Amino acid sequence: MSRIILVTLTVVVAVVGIAVVAWQRAGDRHAAATVISPSASFKAVNPEREFVADIAQPLLVTPLFKSAIVDNLPAEAPQLHTQADMVILLTAAQEITPDAMFNDSLKAAAANLLSRYRAPMSADWRNHALGSAGAEPASPLTQAHVMLALVGAYKVMGDQSLLEAAIATWQNISDAVMTVPRLTESDQRELLLDAGAPYDSQTLIAALEAMVALHDASPDAALWRDIEIAARFIAKELMARGNGLIARRYTAALAPINLADGDTFSADQFVFAYALGRAADAGLSPLFLGPAGDAIDRTLAIAVTADGAVVPRFDGLRGTITTPAPSARATAEALRAIVHYAYLRGRERLWPRFAPLYRSLRSQLGNGADTEALASTALLFREVARLRTLRD
Repeated sequence: MSRIILVTLTVVVAVVGIAVVAWQRAGDRHAAATVISPSASFKAVNPEREFVADIAQPLLVTPLFKSAIVDNLPAEAPQLHTQADMVILLTAAQEITPDAMFNDSLKAAAANLLSRYRAPMSADWRNHALGSAGAEPASPLTQAHVMLALVGAYKVMGDQSLLEAAIATWQNISDAVMTVPRLTESDQRELLLDAGAPYDSQTLIAALEAMVALHDASPDAALWRDIEIAARFIAKELMARGNGLIARRYTAALAPINLADGDTFSADQFVFAYALGRAADAGLSPLFLGPAGDAIDRTLAIAVTADGAVVPRFDGLRGTITTPAPSARATAEALRAIVHYAYLRGRERLWPRFAPLYRSLRSQLGNGADTEALASTALLFREVARLRTLRD
């Protein structure tokens, strides 16, 4: 699902201005979150300069970002997932450095997200703007991503319509995404085979992260039950069958499918671990954090190349890399999980991983990145800024 920024690589490097030089300045406890003394490389990170000034501000003048915040023809609008990426990036920028320019752009991008891609008062999201060719229904994965964008924008802007849209979106996809996980905890587990294979793990994990964010914004008992069910299902049913990792797909019998191009996606492991960490902030059992932290360790041991980049996928059963090209998104998600677990969850041994991965991320972004990678980078810097507020 590649959403490449519509400028050449040279222009991206020049306009975005992610100069590598500018970025060169610079025993496990799983119970209650405790701030751990950060590494020097983490303390040197400056979200205001390195994300807001070097990434977000230059991107606002690119054609693709302009198309997300202006009222143009449907055929000229970004795809839904890309529009959500824009909202996530602008939300992080406005949260880190409140500014009238970001605020106005975020309002416009969020308004377009609500109005362009669904019928009025509906949660029937479309992949393309209404009125354009190919406006087919959006997948649950894309809708979960939209949920995450809506909740983040709501928490910054306070616009109730964004929260209402996020809730409606979850109601729209929850039965489909949660059918198999719910059955594993019912007294009708024998119906699992009839229910078919669960949704791919990327969808389940994206939905879990979106649920945790939605519950943080608007606590709800039924939503919390689904968070616990999804966490248990992934940790106890899927990871237990995947060598402590989460395969991308499983059969109806919950056996991992060893795809030819690698059955395990790196970013999935990190997003799941991070989502569990945030759920633990809201009361999820800390017993989940040990296996999630172990998945971070195992993924880093397999999926990081000699030059410090995280590859997008690997064979989780054999522990071998299947796609050696670096992934900026997977690298950003690895860094977000690392800073959360090293800073709050007693995984201090992760700190040495931070500096080389961070150097790799800035190098990858300097060579051009799609909006999905930029959205993950925005979420990383948003987490860095959040953790800074937890200092004593």
